[in-house]
Amino acid sequence: MFGGAGNGAAADTWIWDGENWTQKSPATVPIARYGHTMAYDAAHGQVVMFGGGAANGAGVAYLNDTWLWDGTDWTQGNPANRPTRAFVPAMAYDAVHSQ
Repeated sequence: MFGGAGNGAAADTWIWDGENWTQKSPATVPIARYGHTMAYDAAHGQVVMFGGGAANGAGVAYLNDTWLWDGTDWTQGNPANRPTRAFVPAMAYDAVHSQ
């Protein structure tokens, strides 16, 4: 799990092991956000996070960035094509096509 909103947007990473939550401290962290989407990419063994909203001085900046979690650290993806900025989008992994 990454981020969320409470008393402002959060930029923390949490892992669920089936019984307990553990907060991680990765070297690289995406900007704080909420209203984003995440899905596990089984073909590449990583979690993909996309979009959401980040608080700025004028309200909310809508995002269209892609981040990858490998279980240890976040890496920003740089896809040639990507969806437009999205707040509360949906994402799913297609196991039939491994994408």
